[in-house]
Amino acid sequence: MQILGKIGNYLKNFFNSMECFRFVLFGALFFGIERVSNITMGIIMLWSMYLFIYKLIIKKGIQRIRYRKIIYLFLGAAAFTVMLHRERNLADNLIVVYFMAVYFFQIYGLYSEKSNIRCQREIKRILLFIVSMTTVMMLIGFIGLVMFPKGFEWKGLYFILHESRFIGILFNANVAGFYSAMAIIACHILWRITRAQKQLSVKRKIFYLSCIAVNALSLFLTDSNAALLFLVTYCSFVMFYIMFRDFGKKRMHGFILRIAATALSFVVIITSLIFFRVITQSQVSLAITSGHSPSEFSTGVVKEDGMVGLTDDEYKGNVFGHENKNIDSGRFRVWTQAVEMFELFPVMGIGKANIVDYANSYIGGLRYSDFHNGLLTILISYGLIGLNLFIVFSIVTAKDILKTIFQYKKKCRDDGSVPVLLTAFCIAYAVYSMFELALLADISYRVYIFWLLLGFAVSYVRKYRLQARLEETDQSVIELPSAVENIRRKHRHKFLYIRACIRKLKAKYKSGKTKISDNKNDSDFNQSESAVKIRRKHKHKFLYIRACIRKLKAKAKSKHKSNSTEISDDKDNDDSKQSEESSE
Repeated sequence: MQILGKIGNYLKNFFNSMECFRFVLFGALFFGIERVSNITMGIIMLWSMYLFIYKLIIKKGIQRIRYRKIIYLFLGAAAFTVMLHRERNLADNLIVVYFMAVYFFQIYGLYSEKSNIRCQREIKRILLFIVSMTTVMMLIGFIGLVMFPKGFEWKGLYFILHESRFIGILFNANVAGFYSAMAIIACHILWRITRAQKQLSVKRKIFYLSCIAVNALSLFLTDSNAALLFLVTYCSFVMFYIMFRDFGKKRMHGFILRIAATALSFVVIITSLIFFRVITQSQVSLAITSGHSPSEFSTGVVKEDGMVGLTDDEYKGNVFGHENKNIDSGRFRVWTQAVEMFELFPVMGIGKANIVDYANSYIGGLRYSDFHNGLLTILISYGLIGLNLFIVFSIVTAKDILKTIFQYKKKCRDDGSVPVLLTAFCIAYAVYSMFELALLADISYRVYIFWLLLGFAVSYVRKYRLQARLEETDQSVIELPSAVENIRRKHRHKFLYIRACIRKLKAKYKSGKTKISDNKNDSDFNQSESAVKIRRKHKHKFLYIRACIRKLKAKAKSKHKSNSTEISDDKDNDDSKQSEESSE
């Protein structure tokens, strides 16, 4: 029975933990379970509903999420759009809206339920999982590339190589490219976190560098332009922050020079990565094609969408590369089709799950199954209203984060510049989403990790602002003691009422034998309950005033011993007068 009791307690704690839910959902999305197992995702949805009701509504955790009113409006507009087009794909559209709520409240909102230190522990576990599992999957893909240089197909799924691009075991070259780029960024963030915690050993350095090398090789072989731009933008923002963090108010020529240096760094980074990608693809092609004829790898087949495979003349020993030589990879045509869809339903949109059906009905179909642009997807799905609300939320959140990393530069350095790296990731992902679907209205690992790290970045905003508020409290007590007395006088009636209620409550239940629940009809109990409500409502004011008075007493006692006795006597007299006034 004891064993069963322990198991029951373990399961209870597990299913009541928001952290466990986030990790399970992350694992399901990372391995693509949402594509193959509807039962598993249904169980996860029921679990998330329970936590949403218990943690966020009953325990009122939702009230600690920043800019929640904008989120309410956005989700309400999305739900209204779904009901307008309820005759098509109602269940699928509702699931998409529900997962958007999960991203906002349960993934992005992790900072509302725990401190920054606990957030950091959770993020470290997830980033380490990303680095380890992505590296293992890419190594398996490299082994398969040696065994099957042309790749293979099994039950309609392609592995290792498809359309002259490395995919490993992830079925899609763009997805494989994002996994590799994300693993590189995760290694960088983990490096800085462990370094700030003074835990960066030689073994960890070797591990991180090895993972970076493996994933950089796979990123080059996937030939994904969007993933490469994702990594370039991340590095460029880090360089931008280094250039401007200590800029201040200087002359215009200094500003122009720093802008030029940032632009030059962007050009150098992207040029270097493209150069290394070309060299890597050619060298790996020579390695895996030794002993094979070019005709085994060339197709020379013109496909229905206009993309042409590599012919014998074009092959020239290089297995990897885009079969479609246009740098946009057909995205411009899809974006033109998105504009046509927007003209039909501009205000409220059509719902995410209706994009393909409505395109087939009104514009003759889409070239791809999505628009390869996160903002366009939101615009077509939920119209101008949904897009504007999402942009407002993005602007205010970005403003908070950017203001924090430039205002609290010293604190960022003490934390290993992790807030800067998280900001760089969020900005890089925003640029990446302009060329891919993943931004919000999608159930995938890419969307999940973006909102998770965005919530982690906001936890640093809360941490630094709280520390600054406490520091201002300490400084104001020393420099402005008169302001303390003004605040005390301003809230004097609240102190009198609460102090009288607490004194009566302590006097009545000092022995601890009588329970409060036995006297719910007593007027003293009702008075004490209202006192607690007022105390909770004005908690921040009481904390500030209490700290100010404590510092003022300590300063007076240390510097003026003779005057300290007079201050204490005056306070006792004030307390007695206040108690008499409250009893009256």
